[in-house]
Amino acid sequence: MTDSSSVDPFSTFLNTQSGHVSIGGPPAAESAVSELPDEAWTVLRVLGRERAAEVASLKAATTLPTMLVVRLLAMLEERGLARVLQDDEDDIAMITKAGRTALAARTENPD
Repeated sequence: MTDSSSVDPFSTFLNTQSGHVSIGGPPAAESAVSELPDEAWTVLRVLGRERAAEVASLKAATTLPTMLVVRLLAMLEERGLARVLQDDEDDIAMITKAGRTALAARTENPD
């Protein structure tokens, strides 16, 4: 294998230009967190209390429409703040470590 065709296994995690190491979420997650709508924070707060919840019970706990909850979960998952796992018949939403960190920061410094 030549140098030009070799792959650096650490290039995914280390940006050699800035020396920044990305752990726990997408690199743009920090800036994207501040742009979350209030409803997304509501979903994240419920997940923070419950640790994991079926999407149906999450909908009931937030009193938000089903499609909005689904869109918000997709948004949170895209930013690395939540995960949605498929069980046999139900979808289970879970808060991630990055989600807990963002929620704690939001609680300490509300907008």
